[in-house]
Amino acid sequence: MQVQIAISLNLAEPLTYSVPESVSEHMGLGSRVVVPIGNRLETGWIVCLSSNYSGRTRPLAGWIRDTFRLSPVYLKFVREASRRFLLAPGILLDAALSPRRRNRRQVRMVVDGKPGPALTALNLKGVKETGRPLPLEFAVYSRNLKDPVNFFPRMETGAGFSERLILDYQRCPHYQVIVDSCLKKGFSALLLTPDTRSAEELGSRMTGTVAYHSSLPVARREDIWTRAVSGEPLAVAGGQSALMLPFSRLGVVVVEQPSAWQSRPGVREMEPGPELARLRAAVQRIPFVQGDHTYPLAAFRRRAFVTVDDRLNEKKVETEIIPLPPGSPGIPQTLLQRISEHLDDGRRVLVMVNRLQGKDYLFCPHCRQIARCPHCRTIILPGSGPELTETCPNCGGAWKSEHTCNQCKKERVRVPRGNLKSLCDQVQKRILGEKPPIVSAESDPGVLASAASPQGCRVVMGTWVVLRPEFRHVFTAIIYYRPESDFHFTEYDAAEQIQAVVGRMREWVAPGGQVDVFSAFHFHYGLRLLRSQEEFLERESKFRRWFNLPPHADLFDLVFREPSARKAAASMRLARKQIGERMIVLETRLESRTPKYGKISGLMRVSGSISALRLTGIPNQRDVRVIRKR
Repeated sequence: MQVQIAISLNLAEPLTYSVPESVSEHMGLGSRVVVPIGNRLETGWIVCLSSNYSGRTRPLAGWIRDTFRLSPVYLKFVREASRRFLLAPGILLDAALSPRRRNRRQVRMVVDGKPGPALTALNLKGVKETGRPLPLEFAVYSRNLKDPVNFFPRMETGAGFSERLILDYQRCPHYQVIVDSCLKKGFSALLLTPDTRSAEELGSRMTGTVAYHSSLPVARREDIWTRAVSGEPLAVAGGQSALMLPFSRLGVVVVEQPSAWQSRPGVREMEPGPELARLRAAVQRIPFVQGDHTYPLAAFRRRAFVTVDDRLNEKKVETEIIPLPPGSPGIPQTLLQRISEHLDDGRRVLVMVNRLQGKDYLFCPHCRQIARCPHCRTIILPGSGPELTETCPNCGGAWKSEHTCNQCKKERVRVPRGNLKSLCDQVQKRILGEKPPIVSAESDPGVLASAASPQGCRVVMGTWVVLRPEFRHVFTAIIYYRPESDFHFTEYDAAEQIQAVVGRMREWVAPGGQVDVFSAFHFHYGLRLLRSQEEFLERESKFRRWFNLPPHADLFDLVFREPSARKAAASMRLARKQIGERMIVLETRLESRTPKYGKISGLMRVSGSISALRLTGIPNQRDVRVIRKR
């Protein structure tokens, strides 16, 4: 008998193993097993009881005695998720386990009915030396491990999939109505949040809702997991761990702030939480609800199929975009003037700047240009290059002089960057006369509590950490300085991300407050359309369609790591031939000219579908890393 097993490793496809008929009664679809990978022993899941593989197969090393099994509906959801988002199915299935079952050190070999050596201390050679016939019996030995055998029902599907978008600054009352209706019918509700604090906030503000995340004690998570698996009507709020809970009766999926999942500073890998939640609702045929402070472009594109409840106009928030001249050095006087105006009007001001403390940069007062590398356009920091040769630390390219402008040949001046430290000094000297508090991720809890108190300083400065539940409705004016320092203007979704962050500030400011954005970003004219989201999204949708960018297509970064730049370029040329006309190659470049950990990295950004990328065979190559951007 041959079965397909999704191994708990970063493998895109299940592998085929042989199972003796004598032990097939102890395992079935959705059960856990132990398989050999070389001489290693790894856990895995049986995802299919048949296989078309005709080559040589290896036998199972063992099976894990556990009455908990995943249902076919859950396996279908994981199978679709792994195909659509290039995720490892075995790792996704492991996320459905309770904390104690997931601990590999608790999985032990059964010897004469008693716990033997742990799985982590075994390998295939050692197992064969015991003389016992394969597959062996394993079990999870842990204190207070509850067995869901007596009350684990079959996972049920709903009557149909529907999609709804709630646009409001106060969404908890809407969620409460949805959750109460679901629990009354005997079904559970899943509320997906972008971070742990949002999950705790929903759990405290909504009756009948519990938070579930990795920061909770193991006993608490084990109890919530058992209640969800047993079929008890339960409303759970959390992140990825809550999303993968194997609810036996799930009635609705709610995603809180889907735009917040994308609004992380800098270029990072895509977090597919909201899309995974939508896929799970579609597979289980249950309602899917999104709640946000802005209109996501993906939902706007599906607006013909989405029911939209727009109540944003009930809270009047004035928003103004103040464009900064390109190349303006230091801290602009208009920013200090705006802080003084808000204080004169009796408002409490929050200033958000991405940089906590940055280095000075070189500026040409005649050309009004910041010094950049002529090859990779990276900002040149004073003294960043070697002492003897003027070379870029990023790309290795050479330039003539660090202190002389390339265009006018005049001397550059050293200008401090606009960061929280320098801005704090200016506010202390010119406005307040005292040092305003600075809130960051490293701040002491006492500083956070003092800044969130209504009796605190009239001006508070901070990084992204200020957009947390403690600061909601504490300030009557919020100033966002240089959003382009958070989102690089060359990124395809920079305008949408800035628009989402500004929308989040409009939710955080007190009723009747004001949000000001100081930006030299070339999309600031689009930001003026914040009062007309339909026009803004129409413009963004056209832009994405012209260049075949998300949400009209998927975007991938293919990273090639080779020992030399010549080999990296050759690998990218071969990849371009493999892609052919299946996808659109947007960018091809070397990330650096100097080796890092002995390898040179080449980047190729392509746009198209995941199925087209699979046909090229590139994701299966060893030295190629595929990063899905959207």
